[in-house]
Amino acid sequence: MALAWFASAAAVFLMIVWFWVVVSGPGLIPRSDPSADSAASGSGEQQTEKSGVPKAPKSSDTVTEEVEMTAWSVLSADGELRVRGTLENVSSKPLDGTVVAYVFVGKKLVATTKTGIKKFGPGKSKKVTLSGDDEWVPGKKLVVLRFEPAKS
Repeated sequence: MALAWFASAAAVFLMIVWFWVVVSGPGLIPRSDPSADSAASGSGEQQTEKSGVPKAPKSSDTVTEEVEMTAWSVLSADGELRVRGTLENVSSKPLDGTVVAYVFVGKKLVATTKTGIKKFGPGKSKKVTLSGDDEWVPGKKLVVLRFEPAKS
């Protein structure tokens, strides 16, 4: 009888641990709809500090004048933070440059991830992974997207 109770308690404990790892683990939960975040933030423009890094946002802003990232998530790959999503050229011209995602936890910048794009036509979309050298940091992530045109 005592052995059955112990086995049941151990099973419940393992289920709780598994649930906690899945829910709080790195990159397992897709983040919110970026279009809703942009609408909630008002103008969609984030103020920028002198260093070029945007100030910590109140909500994610994954829309710029040139590109929009949808169906995005922040995840961990080999302990490093990545931002993955679908990038769309919302401008009227082909784009060459770098897409940068600044990732914040609270008011603290925890990662800067990038990916290059070349001859990315208007209205086109593609799946991208933005990566950098920053380690995964737990906590609710907020993402601010920027586009840096290639220098001519």
